Amino acid sequence: LEMAESNRLSTVAAFQTVSQHHQQQQQAQKSTGQSETVPVAPMSSSELPLPEGWEIKVDSE
Repeated sequence: LEMAESNRLSTVAAFQTVSQHHQQQQQAQKSTGQSETVPVAPMSSSELPLPEGWEIKVDSE
């Protein structure tokens, strides 16, 4: 159980890192005048739902 929890936490941390990078890319696009149709919502670990199949995406990359 502890190992599964540790894996889940590291997966959430990886997802947050990717999300932050994506937000930075969107902000960079906005600064150059390109409009982004998807709003960037602030995220915290407590309110960040893990997308379905995220573990599979991590493994495939």
